Amino acid sequence: MTQTVVYECPGGTPFSVEWPDVEMARYSWYWDQVKNPLPLTPLSQDFFNTKREGMARAARQTGRPADSERIFVNGYAFARPVEPSADEAERYSMIAERDAESRIDRLLELWETTY
Repeated sequence: MTQTVVYECPGGTPFSVEWPDVEMARYSWYWDQVKNPLPLTPLSQDFFNTKREGMARAARQTGRPADSERIFVNGYAFARPVEPSADEAERYSMIAERDAESRIDRLLELWETTY
């Protein structure tokens, strides 16, 4: 069930949001006005999501997730952080430690050959 909420911009302009899930309207969302100051086209939104999926996968594989949920409203990207569960946080901590140990002694080599 969708829910439409009309917010008011600082200048008084109405900004309507159609939430795909009623629960989503209860979260705190932020708009990164530095990285995403303008609305994105649908194709740009797809590219943005594809890029984010790859970055999130790499972050999880190295034990450094920064998971967030994103939505696009009227072309603007909004996000909210999603915290890992206690079990996930412990697992990611172990992965990050192993990852750091496998790279720390060869950072220069990795920088010159891989990164």
